[in-house]
Amino acid sequence: MTLEGMPRSARRLLASLLSFGVCLLLWAPASLAISPAALGESLPDALVIDDADVFSRASRGELEAKLRSFEDQRVDARLITLRRLDYGITLNSFGEELLETWSSPSGNPLLLMLIEASNKRSAVVANQELEAQLPPSLLKLSLIHISEPTRLGMIS
Repeated sequence: MTLEGMPRSARRLLASLLSFGVCLLLWAPASLAISPAALGESLPDALVIDDADVFSRASRGELEAKLRSFEDQRVDARLITLRRLDYGITLNSFGEELLETWSSPSGNPLLLMLIEASNKRSAVVANQELEAQLPPSLLKLSLIHISEPTRLGMIS
């Protein structure tokens, strides 16, 4: 049976369903994007916020242990993975907005390590108080270490 042989109401229904399907396909990638507000108004208890679901449970445990070691230096550190960012937002601006929104319950400065899995980008963002204490080379070194798994394809 061809489209011409179908009743007009059936063609309209088919056209509507196809249009709806195309809209869903176009909307789906945008629905995976995230903005800083989606992570909440207060600093999460979790040290690894794996929104992109790239780490195994064992890896998350190891990373949390390493991030907990920052507490000895009076720094609250978080590792955040994201599937993709909202249009027009960079990882640095995402991190800066989180720093403005979140505050540490202990009063320690925040260090955020961010990974955007879809574009294989990473960034390290710190409070101004902490940035003044850290040499810029340390932040670049951290960025390289975070980026390495993405370059090697360990994060899909």
